[in-house]
Amino acid sequence: MTRGVRKSAARLIGRWRIAEMRHRDRDAIDLVKAGFIEFAAGGTGQVGFIAVQAELDYRPGERDGMPGAEFTWAVSTTAISHVE
Repeated sequence: MTRGVRKSAARLIGRWRIAEMRHRDRDAIDLVKAGFIEFAAGGTGQVGFIAVQAELDYRPGERDGMPGAEFTWAVSTTAISHVE
């Protein structure tokens, strides 16, 4: 277990592959790169799917005896110009 991290949080830490999303097929999830969610020590992480990359803050917990997390995420937006 990572020092200073609760057992439920330590079980989540790492990069996880997004295998399924409601209303999206695998080609969409992996449009730019393989879909993932990553939990780091300290309650931060990131998520990427389709054409979205975002930072997240999470709180570990359990649901039905399984490790889980509640999280919020924020997408950084940049100006995109259209070139013909």
